Amino acid sequence: RLVKKFDLLRDVYEKIPPERLRFPNGKLTIESSRLCIVGHERTGHVLVSYDALDNDGVSKVSYIDLFDPSTKILKPTYKHDVPITCVGATISETHTLLAFTILMQAPPGPGERRGQSQEFHSVIVELREGGKHYKMKIRKGIVQRVQFLYIRKPGMFYLLFFFDKLFVHLYQIPTKQKRNSGVEITAHPNLVKVIAKHFVWCEWDIHRNNLYILQKINRAEGKQEQSPSAAQRQGQAGPKVSRCLLKCLFIPDKTYDDVWEVPLKVSLVSELPELCGTKFYHGFDHRAQAPDSRFFHMVRLAGNAFVLCQQHPTIDSLASSIKVTLYLLHDKSRLDISIPMNNYDYGTIARTRVLFGPIGDMILIYIPEIYVQLVDCGAHHPPYPGLALSGSELATKLPSRKRKAGDSPLSFVSVFPTISD
Repeated sequence: RLVKKFDLLRDVYEKIPPERLRFPNGKLTIESSRLCIVGHERTGHVLVSYDALDNDGVSKVSYIDLFDPSTKILKPTYKHDVPITCVGATISETHTLLAFTILMQAPPGPGERRGQSQEFHSVIVELREGGKHYKMKIRKGIVQRVQFLYIRKPGMFYLLFFFDKLFVHLYQIPTKQKRNSGVEITAHPNLVKVIAKHFVWCEWDIHRNNLYILQKINRAEGKQEQSPSAAQRQGQAGPKVSRCLLKCLFIPDKTYDDVWEVPLKVSLVSELPELCGTKFYHGFDHRAQAPDSRFFHMVRLAGNAFVLCQQHPTIDSLASSIKVTLYLLHDKSRLDISIPMNNYDYGTIARTRVLFGPIGDMILIYIPEIYVQLVDCGAHHPPYPGLALSGSELATKLPSRKRKAGDSPLSFVSVFPTISD
């Protein structure tokens, strides 16, 4: 996990070899290097991506390096021969394989200009001298993510491949040990399991190898969904209550177990307003995620209590608040909360992201400089909304962050894996 005093400038940028940042017209700044976190693992290691000079001092390339917060060491890991926009990465438990997702320009479609559309593409590389690349076959504009399983079995490599709302696949990567160091991939990754298909939302718990999936329950046979109204066709439909099933899967290796499943009635919108963000965002694991995934987060409390936290998208242009719902799975109840946003315009309200996290038996609901509330959701009593503070003097800022004029209050929040950090 990330440490509390982690600072991207001090702990990573200043540890990059100076010759990589020394350009003819001056040193490459942290902004121009596009330095960012692109992943972190259950061991605490952080993966960072940045642009810099190649060893020849002329060509510009991209690096993905590994930072250990406990030792403060930045380990050179991988160099890509041309600059790339990495939006997510994961490293195997033995640090011999790296998988990452890049965002690239897609070929223009009918009536589109060049560079107007983008697509995601995932790659697996061997972390050894002369290591080979293996490209995943799917290249689409739909968000995709990759995640290695940490299973403590040397020589066994399993990779989860997330394709937004369509499927979650589990691949096994066949390898053989090289005499000197590292491993060699001997064949293209094999599809072992289709973990899930056609879901509303999913979230991976790197610390417990748990996958949470929210799926709509199919309608009874003979019943057809009503045709969308004009408002729905325009993407301005109001929220609709849907019967869903929330599952928790434990995936230790190529087998997986259904830990529990809970039926829920969840308010969903058919299409997000443009101001809510329609491309992708960086989630708690620092990998690209679908825009509507940011409205859900699973929180696990003491006593095996689970709470699904939902921020409802703001689709009403006259809204003066943000609605959130806490689904207490252990208590089979729900709690609706309204966060006042009277002093903000619709654009700011629509873009603002609410953070949820655990503090003991309580759920923290947090918007930096705007709102903070503690809700007691312990397993042995009904939920109790507790302390609520609003305003910049009481709802504290995130540390070490400079905002530019015009930034929404939470456009930047993708820094910490949990609120407690």
